[in-house]
Amino acid sequence: MNFERFYTTGSTELPLAKYVLHGHCVMPGDKSISHRCLMLAALASGCSHFTNVSTGDDVTSTRTALEAMGAVIEDEASSSTNAPDSYSCHVTGIPASSFLWTHAPLRTEEVCLPEPVALQCNNSGTTARLISGICANFYRPCVLHGDSSLSRRDMARVARPLRQLGAHIDLTGTTLPLRTTPSYLSPATICLESPSAQVKSALLLAALHAPGITHVQLKQLSRDHTERLLHGFGARFWAESADSLYVHGAQPLHAVRYDIPGDISSAAFIVAAALLCSGSDVHIDHVGLNPTRRAFLDVLKRAGACVAWEEYENNALVAVDEALDAHACAGAGKRAGESEGVSAGKRACFNQTLSREKAGGYRAACTSEHAVVSGDPSVFESEPCGSIHVQSNADTTSRASWRGFHVSAEEVAFLIDELPMLALLAARASTPSVFSGVDELRAKETDRVDAIERLLAALGAHTDFRNGALTVSPVQQSHFRPVHEFDTQGDHRLAMCALVASLVCSTPFRIINTQCVSVSFPSFLTTLERLLHDNCS
Repeated sequence: MNFERFYTTGSTELPLAKYVLHGHCVMPGDKSISHRCLMLAALASGCSHFTNVSTGDDVTSTRTALEAMGAVIEDEASSSTNAPDSYSCHVTGIPASSFLWTHAPLRTEEVCLPEPVALQCNNSGTTARLISGICANFYRPCVLHGDSSLSRRDMARVARPLRQLGAHIDLTGTTLPLRTTPSYLSPATICLESPSAQVKSALLLAALHAPGITHVQLKQLSRDHTERLLHGFGARFWAESADSLYVHGAQPLHAVRYDIPGDISSAAFIVAAALLCSGSDVHIDHVGLNPTRRAFLDVLKRAGACVAWEEYENNALVAVDEALDAHACAGAGKRAGESEGVSAGKRACFNQTLSREKAGGYRAACTSEHAVVSGDPSVFESEPCGSIHVQSNADTTSRASWRGFHVSAEEVAFLIDELPMLALLAARASTPSVFSGVDELRAKETDRVDAIERLLAALGAHTDFRNGALTVSPVQQSHFRPVHEFDTQGDHRLAMCALVASLVCSTPFRIINTQCVSVSFPSFLTTLERLLHDNCS
């Protein structure tokens, strides 16, 4: 597709809203949730079924790594229920005997380590950090590799808390490659200084294989997908408060069925395009509205932008009854490498736990292919889901309808992926914006603070970064100034920012390395194409 045909090319004295966005759209399956669903299903007993799994490159890296460790992931025939860039699949977990917590500790002289498993994480920091928590207790050594970009990113901050559980982890300095050696893990009380959801999630996944109770204390909150999904997969997990989490390890998880909601971080770029193109009116349907992910909507709302959202779906995980799900996919009833005694014992243990913790029992509803648990209290709290509605001022000669943004350091952890989009909108706001505590952006695929400053400077906005805060002074014209070219440096979110900015530039400009949008939103350009309409006909 030639995206340049959507660029406006009129003179700088003329209004530039040649195109507007109108209509309904859906987003690809949420990338963060897709990662975590595949990982938890790989640790579960039985066969899980998911729809709307993201086809983005990052999630594909997680899938490939889990398959290398023994999970069986089978695509389902094409389904009309899937959003673009999404698919349905069955996941049969890694054999439980592949984890040391299922075995009595061996004496040192009895240990003979097999060949290591090479896990290629490519550009996915989520894959590398989260799966290191799974590898810690795996029976084979694992070596995690990444591409040139990921291999520059810090992995020491995830290695440190995992070592407190007893994980044996070797790093090349502070970066990949990372090597794990099979380790018997022990529960611990660990205080996480970092507001990273990836580090927290790696620790929670490792704690599932540490017999006893691990207590995770958080200095700062972050997105909570892992916590919500742990409940759905039947983990013995509870929270004293949002910043004090407990995991009871050495426990079996059960399989689930789940329809993954649309990715709200991908939706953010459609929201930005609609706000920048005067006269737009767009509905985004079946999108995740997790409170720890929709902070950017709150920021836009309080700044005066015309955005609204509505929760309308109970998008809960549903437990799969393993005994009745034998025909769902190959190996669902019994995983390779599990003895009858071990498998039955674990199932009995889980059933006793379920009976105690889910008083009142549950009702199994059977179909020809799947058996699911239904009725109270058999569905578990999961991700809120709904729609987003965004409109923009039809007056192409007026300033933006939103004021400058003032984002606190506490809010940043909840909109880390949307900050580039907000910075772009800040460049068209009616007053300056301040984003505090954005140092975490410097540890992403690129130094995003530097990349944002480069893009906004090219568009005519003034930025100032000091003491961890980014200030954006908006452009004075009713459009962005001409740009010759911009190099995304392979950062998918910066690429989408630049593509959105091009819609309201006075002349077309060359954007280098746009293919990286496939990391999270492969159909971004075609989604824009469906929504864009000529406003001058």
